[in-house]
Amino acid sequence: MSNSAVCFGEVLWDLFPDRELIGGAPLNVALRLQSLGMKVAMLSSVGQDEKGSKILDYLAQHQIDTAGVYQHPNLPTGTVLIKLHKAGIASYDIVKPAAWDAIHLSPELTEKVRAAQLFVYGSLAVRGAFNQNILNALLRIAPYKVFDVNLRKPDYSHSMVYELMQHADMVKMNDEELTELSQALGGPMGDIYQRANWMAAVAKIDLLCVTLGKDGAFLLSKGSRFDQDAYTVNVVDTVGAGDAFLATLLEGLFVQKLSEPDALKRACAMGAIVASKAGANVEVSEREIEGLMDCD
Repeated sequence: MSNSAVCFGEVLWDLFPDRELIGGAPLNVALRLQSLGMKVAMLSSVGQDEKGSKILDYLAQHQIDTAGVYQHPNLPTGTVLIKLHKAGIASYDIVKPAAWDAIHLSPELTEKVRAAQLFVYGSLAVRGAFNQNILNALLRIAPYKVFDVNLRKPDYSHSMVYELMQHADMVKMNDEELTELSQALGGPMGDIYQRANWMAAVAKIDLLCVTLGKDGAFLLSKGSRFDQDAYTVNVVDTVGAGDAFLATLLEGLFVQKLSEPDALKRACAMGAIVASKAGANVEVSEREIEGLMDCD
């Protein structure tokens, strides 16, 4: 179970106005975890088409276990139309239907989830009943469950997201998602920290991480709060920055066994560096991370 993770959810192509890149939040997390030295398996689905073949080849090249990536005979490989707005902020048009809406399991893959140190899942992949049933089965057996909230209208309901939070040992979301969910679920009208404390208590979340964009991030852990300011970089695009942040936070906490403040600081540095480059799965060196943290 040491240093291993299974990531469940969408694998797809991000279609920018000027380029096409392989992506999907769970895949981005998987690739970043692997780059940080973890053994990672992906549970997803692609079509039996050229885009699907390219994803499988890409994952194999990056040493991601693809045994759990099903090749769907009828549905196409997923695509997302991405627009970049002011300051590199992205908006998304997620094309339906997509192969990743139908993730298939085998007894062998189920055992990989049971044996993994971390099981990472998001909200987008369960926009349909098929994957909801698959994920529910896996949540009953995964030792440590990490929920990456990823609200993409209209592909979620507040009740569904709340249920997924209740299954998780750790939850990561951004400040806008926290505000929306808190309001929808009857939370307090106070500041972001009051909302976060309420959410952690009502959903029984042991570890809650909230990213704040240009204001950094904070972590709630068993009644304590840890804050980290953002690092100043020239933002190219924000695609994948949150995924890189999460992967680095997980690797820091569960592999390096760093303290919460040190792991959070390292994760913020990684997220900032990824945002300063074009695309989600860019190379980031240890020297870059340490250099940015030294500027703090």
